[in-house]
Amino acid sequence: MPKKFFKNGFTLIEMLAFLFIFSLITMTFYSVWSAGTNYILFAKNQLAAVALANEKMEIVRNLAFDDIAHTTGSPVGNLKQNEDITRSGRTFHILTQIKNEDDPFDGECEATGDPDCSAPIDYKAVKITVSWDDGQHSIALSSRFVPAGIEQPMAGQGILVVNASSDKAGGALVSGSTVRVQNSVTGFDETHSTDGLGRLLLLGLPESLNKYQVTLTKSGYETVSTMPPYPDSAYNPVHEHASVVSGAVNTVDIFQNELADLKVVTQDYADQPVDNINFHLKGGKQVGTEAFDPLDITPNELIYNFDEDDDTGTGGEKDFNDISPGQYEFSLLESGYEIIGTDPAALFLLLPGEAKTLTIRVSPENVTALLVKTIRSDDGSIISGASVHLTNPLGYDVTLSGGTDGLVFFPDTADPPFESGTYDLSVSVDNYENYSGQVTVDAGSLKEEIILLTPSS
Repeated sequence: MPKKFFKNGFTLIEMLAFLFIFSLITMTFYSVWSAGTNYILFAKNQLAAVALANEKMEIVRNLAFDDIAHTTGSPVGNLKQNEDITRSGRTFHILTQIKNEDDPFDGECEATGDPDCSAPIDYKAVKITVSWDDGQHSIALSSRFVPAGIEQPMAGQGILVVNASSDKAGGALVSGSTVRVQNSVTGFDETHSTDGLGRLLLLGLPESLNKYQVTLTKSGYETVSTMPPYPDSAYNPVHEHASVVSGAVNTVDIFQNELADLKVVTQDYADQPVDNINFHLKGGKQVGTEAFDPLDITPNELIYNFDEDDDTGTGGEKDFNDISPGQYEFSLLESGYEIIGTDPAALFLLLPGEAKTLTIRVSPENVTALLVKTIRSDDGSIISGASVHLTNPLGYDVTLSGGTDGLVFFPDTADPPFESGTYDLSVSVDNYENYSGQVTVDAGSLKEEIILLTPSS
């Protein structure tokens, strides 16, 4: 009778299948357990945040109307606008916002419509926001508090209206911008946000001349801040510190634009990268004007928030991310090099939210080459799109068109060869008289030829 053999244990395939099923079950259990734990922690933190908000609001409810104010408000109160509190090992941030409000429907004294209004404060709006995990989660409570009388007088106080809009996008309103208003003299320091009309209305601010610093911040937008007038500032600022006149509506209009990106690229005439080219870039938001100097006959210089020296580094590129839009001007600082073309022009406009590339073509000054510049004979302005024809007795015959920068560079390719010698040069462009002449190019030297074109009658 033949013997029977029985296998004991598992095959390798069975072991792998078992491990896969075990791992799948384990991972599923862990995911469910982790999600459940996170939800329980979130619910616990949310309950703690709600309790803190109710606690703070209950404190406000027990205060007299005049005492509902920040420690840096007007009048001065005992409520902190920002504070951190730790409960059960978790730190919560509490933001208490208090605003004097005028009810436009009570038919008595609408702040924005009556400049002679002396008692516009109908109620105080209080909003308490409790956040945790670095602001990833938050809850908020809001309430209104009405005084014993109908309106609150504002002896020695006024109204400040902050309007935020974009000066580069058709005057688009900027809503949701965080506005911090500070006065180092009175101690006033409060932070609020612009409404859907890009407006912030603050009632009952103490009278003060050019002492209210207004700072606007918003994600994806430039940060803008007022400055004290000259000579307390080094120049005449575009946005001076705001003033509040007693019993009046005081308005400050501030331009805040969406940030933009700029890439600067340096290349040679064959579009190959040129590394480590030093340059200067100036522009963006105009923040002021150079102070008047009676001994200086030149126009007062415009002051911008971007004014830097830099270089294109390895690869011939430099990125500027999240900079203010506006007019910029590029200038070359690299010694031994000359600009032979720009796209767009070296003086260009960067729009809000735009990602622009500025291509700068450069050439060493010690090469055999010709750079032609076409400009108007009457005012010296650049002429773009000119047709430049260059020939010599050796058979060189090339025609190139100038760009928006008015520059034409020879050679544009290695073939036909460009050599030293005398060339016949002719230039033509619509609405201008044609030009013809000769130019001599020396070996190992970049020749620069300026062509003055006269407008045709």
